[in-house]
Amino acid sequence: RIERRQLDARPRLTLVSREGDPSPALVISVATDLGPAPTTVVAAILEARLRAAGFEVDSRADHSALRVRLLLTDAGRAGPFFEALAAAAQRPLVAGGPEIALAIQRLQALRRNPLDAVELAPVVGCTGALGVAPGEALPDLATPRGVSDAEGWRAGALVSGRASIAAVGPSAFVAAIGGALASSPAWPAGAAANDPWPAADAVGVYTSPLLDRRSARLTVALRTGEPGAAAAAAERLAAPDSPLITRLRGLAQPWRVTEVIGTARPRGGCVAVTIETAMHPRDVAMESTAALAGALARAELRAEIAVSGGASVAGRQILTAADPREAAARAAWWALSGVAPGATERW
Repeated sequence: RIERRQLDARPRLTLVSREGDPSPALVISVATDLGPAPTTVVAAILEARLRAAGFEVDSRADHSALRVRLLLTDAGRAGPFFEALAAAAQRPLVAGGPEIALAIQRLQALRRNPLDAVELAPVVGCTGALGVAPGEALPDLATPRGVSDAEGWRAGALVSGRASIAAVGPSAFVAAIGGALASSPAWPAGAAANDPWPAADAVGVYTSPLLDRRSARLTVALRTGEPGAAAAAAERLAAPDSPLITRLRGLAQPWRVTEVIGTARPRGGCVAVTIETAMHPRDVAMESTAALAGALARAELRAEIAVSGGASVAGRQILTAADPREAAARAAWWALSGVAPGATERW
């Protein structure tokens, strides 16, 4: 059973009742609107503060969203956890704190793994994947200006309108979670994420040192107004016998699908396909075969988006997640997603 609740001055709540997990789980998701580096900083702040309060959490950051995960065997600790969470969300940041040290470590890790090229920025902006462009400037949290910026990101992101909590576990556990959140301290008020829509389509080409000179990689991403349609389309596109895979394999110069991503967003969704070809013949222009494969992928994305069936995808993805933390993460994020009526598709 999946139940959603909206509590005054607190994050929205999703309760997923299911038996058989090794441990119940809690996840807090936040839509930040901040971009990868500031979101990484806010995730580190929350993780460090909750760990200091005695809770063994871990955090994950995406392009403009974060989640903090916890396995919680004792529902009686839910009350203290929500008190610690509310305090962590509201306490001002000061220079030299343990949160700063962890945030600096996470920024260094982000810098060590940049995107292949700046041309990929619109793609990760669509899919929500974490990554910064090569050479992109990152905040310096060792300076007063850096700490001041981080405090602004914390205060703007950790508000009730941008946050969602999900619990996964037996019915008695999730019932206790609902009661504990309702009686926990209130959060600062704040509007939901804006999740800006792309102003135009984007096309980019670059030379990658990671590919053989006769290989090519092509990514096609579509921003659409229906999050469920994007997620359902990704499921169908990734199926081993999907028309996309079959048609790409049948080209004179075959291409293979290496990744399919379907993302629900606060406004709409994104579906992206990455395809590759290897050992391209020297006497055939790479540009023409890549253009053909790209047009085929675009046609298949559009065809799958047009198919109905997205209404059940959220529940299916939540309930089929093997790890209770992953099930809770999906439930918390789906609660933050919404349609974008009338939005123009962007590629």
